[in-house]
Amino acid sequence: MKDFFDFKDEVKKYYCAYSFVNSFEDVQDEIMKIAIFDMKHQAKQLEEKIKDQLPEHLKIVTSGNEWVDIQNSDAHKGVGIQFLQAVYDIEPDECVAFGDQMNDYEMFKQVKYGYAMSNAVQEIKEVAYEVIGSNDEQAVLKKIEEILDNDAK
Repeated sequence: MKDFFDFKDEVKKYYCAYSFVNSFEDVQDEIMKIAIFDMKHQAKQLEEKIKDQLPEHLKIVTSGNEWVDIQNSDAHKGVGIQFLQAVYDIEPDECVAFGDQMNDYEMFKQVKYGYAMSNAVQEIKEVAYEVIGSNDEQAVLKKIEEILDNDAK
C-alpha cells in the first residue's frame, strides 16, 4: 500500500474523497467509478487493452493522457446535463460545454455548443461545435466572456 501514497498528490488534484485499498474486497461501499492512473501517460493504449475484457454494462473512457475511468455505461456527463435541462426547462441550443477527453463525449452530444480544447482528442473535436485554444491560453475563460458579451448586446 505504501506505493499508492506516492500518487496521493496526483489523486488530490482531481478527487476530494478517496481511499487507498489493497483489494476490492476491502471496499465497503458501492463502487461508482474506477479511475486508473497510467504513469507512462498512455491512457489510450491502456483503454484499448482493457475495453474488451469489461462486461457490457461497463465502459472505459480516457479522462486525460494519463487517466482512464471505468464506470457504468449509463453514467456519464450527458446524463447530468440532460437532468439539468429537464429540471430547468433548458433546450440543448441554450447550453454550452467545454471538454477535451472521451469522458466529455456524451455531454457534447447533449448540447449544441460544445467547445473542444485545441489539445482535445480527435473524437471530441469531431463532435464539437468549435475547437478553441488550450487551457494554457485561458481559452475557456475567453470563450465564456465572449458568449456573455454577445448576450449582453
